[in-house]
Amino acid sequence: MKNKMSFRKILLRVFAAFFAFYIGIMGIFTLVQYQSSKNNAESIRANFTGSIKEWMRYSAEFNATEQSSDTPLSYLWTMSRDTFSTDENYIRATLYTERGECIAKTGNFIVCPKSTFVGRSNLGKQTYHTSYLLLDMDKYLSTEQITYLFELSQTESDTLKYSLAVSGYENKEEIIPEKITVFKEKWRPTSKSDATLMKSELIEEYIFKVEDVQGLQRYEVEHCRFLIESMLNEGFLNLGDSTSVMNKNRSKRNLRRFEACTPVLIEDHIQEARKHITALSSESDFYTEKMYTTQYLNVDGENYYLVINTMSYPWEAAISDLIPVYGFSLLMIFLLVVILSRGLWKTYEKQTLLEKNRRELTDTIGHELKTPLGIIRTYSEGLKEHISEEKRDHYLEVIIDETAKMDELILEMLDLSKLESKAYTLKEETFCLNTLIQEVLKNKERLFENQELEVTFTADQEWEIVADYKRMMQVINNLVINALIHTPEGGKIQISIEKGRVVIENEGEPIPENQLPLIWDAFYKGDKEKERCERGTGLGLSIVRNVLELHKMPYGATNTDGGVKFWFELMRRK
Repeated sequence: MKNKMSFRKILLRVFAAFFAFYIGIMGIFTLVQYQSSKNNAESIRANFTGSIKEWMRYSAEFNATEQSSDTPLSYLWTMSRDTFSTDENYIRATLYTERGECIAKTGNFIVCPKSTFVGRSNLGKQTYHTSYLLLDMDKYLSTEQITYLFELSQTESDTLKYSLAVSGYENKEEIIPEKITVFKEKWRPTSKSDATLMKSELIEEYIFKVEDVQGLQRYEVEHCRFLIESMLNEGFLNLGDSTSVMNKNRSKRNLRRFEACTPVLIEDHIQEARKHITALSSESDFYTEKMYTTQYLNVDGENYYLVINTMSYPWEAAISDLIPVYGFSLLMIFLLVVILSRGLWKTYEKQTLLEKNRRELTDTIGHELKTPLGIIRTYSEGLKEHISEEKRDHYLEVIIDETAKMDELILEMLDLSKLESKAYTLKEETFCLNTLIQEVLKNKERLFENQELEVTFTADQEWEIVADYKRMMQVINNLVINALIHTPEGGKIQISIEKGRVVIENEGEPIPENQLPLIWDAFYKGDKEKERCERGTGLGLSIVRNVLELHKMPYGATNTDGGVKFWFELMRRK
């Protein structure tokens, strides 16, 4: 549990550091994108203004000689608005006469087709010209009613459509409604581009009180379509397949935002526009940027006020544009945190283990040196006090023997330290491993005889290897001494080389399975008390491990039926 808590603590600290860095960098990116969004909103406003002025040149309301279309200017403006408006930028424009009368605007409309007889073709068929009249929904319907029509539009599919029937009076390019009827239509597709109307059902009807319509032409038409700001380019106009396939989902929120930037004539703006052609004012808070523009225009001797209001949400635009960047960067942060935390945790564990080993090594060295130093001191004091003069030579031999053991221990500790620090460079040469083993065994013959041990050596061939001769002799010597120490009197030690694997097996007590990985540690002697070993320093197997790892030779130890087997493989043999 302690280790888990430690790792969690490291993970949280690394994550906190990286997350703070992430927030800082993403904050800078967002500020840059925010400024870009503000500049983009200005560009949209300028382009929209240029677009609607261009449409004025070709509309029937202003130019009877160069007109290229009799489509209502309000419809053309609304289509331009749909091109430039986005989820974060909203535009509304209104054209007023000098007397304050609205003659064109953007907004929510019902588009009604009007067919006019043109004549007959060469084949005798009647030809008609189709134009469009507009019904101003903002003028005749409430916000709730417009929202209802918008919600209906969201449920349309290939088999479900909604259409409108309008009856009323024509007033130039505008329809004064008397009744608006909403139909729910069920269609059956007959091909990829055609469908058959199966059923039409009346679901809603709006009745209006009509006044002052004397002299106006009566108008009735079916299959009208919505053109609602909250679903720009949604395809309800049915002007062709290229338009109907354009889908940009909008919400009721868009309706409210468009309403918030409805243009109105303001006296201060009128006076300023008369003096400077254009009057500008703006409002802004942390989240919203509003721009009010009034332009004073003169077309064919007539004066007009063009009012354009824009409302933008640069923070919303910036955040929306950067969502993929946020997500990808956060994913990278998580990956980096996990990778770095694992690395730090391994380093932490290694440092903890090193500190533990250092303490244990200090305790062990103290324990190993305490006994010989105690013996030396006791015997030295006896010599000083002239106690048992007849044993003087024996005392001196003991002192010399214990001093030699301490010297051997210190030399092996220094040797082990050099190996573990990777400061030792292998002095590689080619030699016969069989000969080396035989030489080690010959040097130990007296010890084998003293314990009446049976020692055998076999090899499947002469093994010429490239290695450090001195260190490999140290490996064989330490393994043989280890086997010698743990083999009972009259026991057997078998040494063999077969298929590149060197095995040294001795009879004796097996090593507990849970202690097998620990026998390669310095001063490990298989008991918790770490009693002093009379015939070894406790560093032999640790030196073996480090030498074999420097040679990149796999090694190990396993229990057998009658004892213990140590082995290593000759990775650098020829």
